[in-house]
Amino acid sequence: MKLSVEKKHAIFKALATKPLLEVGMDFDFDKHYANKANVRQGVNRVYKEVLVEPEKFGITEEVVDLVKEGMASRKSMTTKAPIAPELDDMKSVDSSDIKGLIQGGRNKAAVLLHKKLDSISSSKKKLDEVNINHLATVLGILFDKGQIVQGEATENIAVLAKVSDSMTPEEQMEALLKMREKIIADKHDK
Repeated sequence: MKLSVEKKHAIFKALATKPLLEVGMDFDFDKHYANKANVRQGVNRVYKEVLVEPEKFGITEEVVDLVKEGMASRKSMTTKAPIAPELDDMKSVDSSDIKGLIQGGRNKAAVLLHKKLDSISSSKKKLDEVNINHLATVLGILFDKGQIVQGEATENIAVLAKVSDSMTPEEQMEALLKMREKIIADKHDK
């Protein structure tokens, strides 16, 4: 696999924050190598080559240090480390406490969803594989739930109804309810 100086520069810099395999996937090594081990080895060869002569690739000593630190920190991690360590910090819930189980599950799901979205956004390949409708659904749900958490409206029926400041509160409420009934009826007719 022939790589330009610029590509080797980018691969090396990516190793400051990402593991060998992920960098390999980001730079399409998987299209040239038969398995994950070979992808890692290919990226590692680039790492070692740039490490020997960083100036040849336009890499500063600060960047070299950052990449070395990133590589060392990932190497020291154990393979049995939890995927989402913050989940371990959540208090354990009594299995007979339904409310606690639901809230704990909600919190864990939120953490894992956040991690999954981070993973997708950090990889062009993963992002390309995600269905846009799924992302739109996640956005819609998160937006509505965010509105609720902030005490904001999730729908704005006042815009659809003819409501004005000159109307009494009762008249405004009546107009809004009529418009809402019409919207619900229209949805059922479709």
